[in-house]
Amino acid sequence: MPLILRIRPTRGGRKMLLSLDDGTYLRIQPELVEKLGFAVGTEVTPEEIEMLCPAETQNDPEKAREQAARFLSRRPLSEAELLKKLLGKGFSEELAEGAVAHMKAIGFLDDGAYAEAWVQEYVRRGLSARAMAMKLREKGLSKDTVEEAISKVPPPDDVLDALVASKAKGQPLDRSLRQKIFNFLYRRGFASADIQSALQRYGQNDSGEGLEFE
Repeated sequence: MPLILRIRPTRGGRKMLLSLDDGTYLRIQPELVEKLGFAVGTEVTPEEIEMLCPAETQNDPEKAREQAARFLSRRPLSEAELLKKLLGKGFSEELAEGAVAHMKAIGFLDDGAYAEAWVQEYVRRGLSARAMAMKLREKGLSKDTVEEAISKVPPPDDVLDALVASKAKGQPLDRSLRQKIFNFLYRRGFASADIQSALQRYGQNDSGEGLEFE
């Protein structure tokens, strides 16, 4: 549920303007602020938002597009994530889908670019391609979009070799360090056999065989 970031009087002073952390703005009577217990940091439920927003707002295509733009101004979203947020604001499925299509048409919404940006971040974090795919699908991205984004990731051996070198920092791989690196990579979704091969390549004659996740 969204949190209240700021409460201030409107320009005319007759209402209070509540700024929520999801980009929503609510204009309500001052007495309702106290009655509903609103303060900075308070969560606002969907029921309260529906009650406070005029019904006609949720039936206006322009309002749906404006709300979509506010969501996207805060952070990038996938089409599925934006649709879910709009539906959560009380817009009909038809209006929400129309707003999503509009944002896509004017270039504000691009699942392909969104997926690629996250893949770059996941590579930086040292995640495996399998782990990346799971996280991207959780964001509502299609199978084709996920596969296309992940296809641009460097080969697994190159990724693992770079991660092992980064963690080893030029040190010889004693048992303790090998186990530490193995655990790090295993938690990020890499297969045991691939990790052991990468450790062996780094240590040359120092095999990573026999290691298990601890």
